Amino acid sequence: MLIAQISDTHVGGEAVAALYRMDTRSAVRAAIDQINALPMRPDLCLITGDLVENGTAEEYRMARAEYERLAMPWYVIPGNHDARAPLREVFGDAQPFGDGAHGEFLHYAVERFPLRIIALDSLVEGRTHGLQCEARTAWLRETLRAAPTAPTLLMIHHPPFPTRQPVVDGVCLAHAGDFAALVSEHRRIEAIISGHVHRAIHSHVAHAQASSCPSTAHQMLLAFRREDPMAFTHEPPGFQLHWWNGPGTWTTHTVQVGRFDGPFAFH
Repeated sequence: MLIAQISDTHVGGEAVAALYRMDTRSAVRAAIDQINALPMRPDLCLITGDLVENGTAEEYRMARAEYERLAMPWYVIPGNHDARAPLREVFGDAQPFGDGAHGEFLHYAVERFPLRIIALDSLVEGRTHGLQCEARTAWLRETLRAAPTAPTLLMIHHPPFPTRQPVVDGVCLAHAGDFAALVSEHRRIEAIISGHVHRAIHSHVAHAQASSCPSTAHQMLLAFRREDPMAFTHEPPGFQLHWWNGPGTWTTHTVQVGRFDGPFAFH
């Protein structure tokens, strides 16, 4: 399977473009154009949160118009800039959110591919950090136990691993150690993908490979020192391609979005 991942599209109108000094809607459109034009088309695209900037229905309609240009199935999860009610309102007929019988959270499992996809909702509305609370953890545990032999990918907005950037780690997934303990109980979890930090970062959670995806728009300043500010840059936007050919075969490529000179032959 070839899985495309885009993240942190922050779609919005003119005020958002002024804030980030770029048109975020045009930026995600460029990324989608590049994904659709790949010589080998991905089997699906996963969109890991912060779909829009302000969590309004108007912004979600703008974002959906862009996502529907993807030439493959696509699935979304909320990030800290999102809001569940308008997200469900605008995307509910296109996403397997369910009827809310198991609570407000927009989590679900996708069973139609050789790799099982579990989409996690780590949103704490009004806050920047993420959380897998008792109710969400219980749902995840139950969902994993329902198919204990199925190779599985988890998608979550907030990275459940330390980035080693002090200004960022304080707003990632709270109680990540508890999350890792649950992951360690399920050896068929192949990998965990996330967004939020607007950079390509690779790590592990228990036995599983874990990564974060760059944004299709602005990137976060690389900030290893405590005195470094939380700031954004216009480093090249990007997306990721994840290859999975069976248990233990996870490979990730980070692709920059844009037009670049080449290719040039080596001879």
